Amino acid sequence: MANDLNELNTILFDTLRGVKDGKVDAKSANAVIGLSNSIVNNAKVQIQAMKFTGRKANTNFLSLEEPVSKITGDRHTDMTTFAHERGFHSVAEAIVEEGKQEFMLMFEEWLSSFKKA
Repeated sequence: MANDLNELNTILFDTLRGVKDGKVDAKSANAVIGLSNSIVNNAKVQIQAMKFTGRKANTNFLSLEEPVSKITGDRHTDMTTFAHERGFHSVAEAIVEEGKQEFMLMFEEWLSSFKKA
């Protein structure tokens, strides 16, 4: 088992097909649905925690590859990239949510991490 969203989708659709074909009973299907909902809700809590703390987790659950950030050297573009990586639509939104000083400190740390690499 891959333990990711693709695998969960496969299990759910296989269960749906099984119910349709008469190979899976309603009780078993409901058990799969209940467990799937628990898994999804757990992932939602983890994502909210990551947004709240600004941390990234090493998770493959969403079946997404980690995007590679590119520093352009243009401060506004780089700040926008940083804000987007943190889940905000704009630099302004990030500053309102996190405070200007905190956002700028985190941005400078993020920027310096590319200089070290």
